[in-house]
Amino acid sequence: METDPLLGCAASIFPLIDTVVSIVQKARRTHRNSLALVSRASEVHEQLQQWQPPHFSVMESFEEQMQVVQHSIQTAQALRYATLLHLHQAVPEIPSESSAELARKVLLKLASIPSSSVVTNLHIFPLLAASVELTDPEDREWAEQRWHAIIGRLRVKNVDTCWDIVQATWARRDIHEAEKVPAEPRADIEMDPVCTVRGKLHWLNVMEDRNWQVTPILVFVG
Repeated sequence: METDPLLGCAASIFPLIDTVVSIVQKARRTHRNSLALVSRASEVHEQLQQWQPPHFSVMESFEEQMQVVQHSIQTAQALRYATLLHLHQAVPEIPSESSAELARKVLLKLASIPSSSVVTNLHIFPLLAASVELTDPEDREWAEQRWHAIIGRLRVKNVDTCWDIVQATWARRDIHEAEKVPAEPRADIEMDPVCTVRGKLHWLNVMEDRNWQVTPILVFVG
């Protein structure tokens, strides 16, 4: 039986995504991260940093789908960076690139894949996790176009809900930014608590406050 190219590229990262989802859930149930949770998150962070898709030669069985393979490799890397972003916002105690830097890495991978590619069906989680971080109007416009392309392809209500979450998160963050008293820039190690998975500006809490529901498997694996 033929294996899907994306599964061939990303199969080994899905267990890491599941682990990060579990860490995020535990972090959201407490007021601060336990030492055990930080330690576990650090281990997973290291695994994600070291993760690489299979060597190109391993993908030779998909010779007739080489373009899809290339797109699948980019998608797998986008998933990796999106998972690092999600982990960073749950356990900011671990030294990491900033949310903005990780989000840009995600979106650069996604932008390198044409919106007509079949693998964009699997872009829901990375696009959601990263596009909420956008502040530049031109970048937000690109994200909107990409969301509409996926919505048009899948025609599934949950995808519409994801786009609603992104817009609501942008609106909440824009209001917060407009009302914020000017202060010294924060080092990323001191991430603003409102931007963590416990904070009111994180998309998970926007979703919760609006009583929106998104099927987990749709978000994380398409």
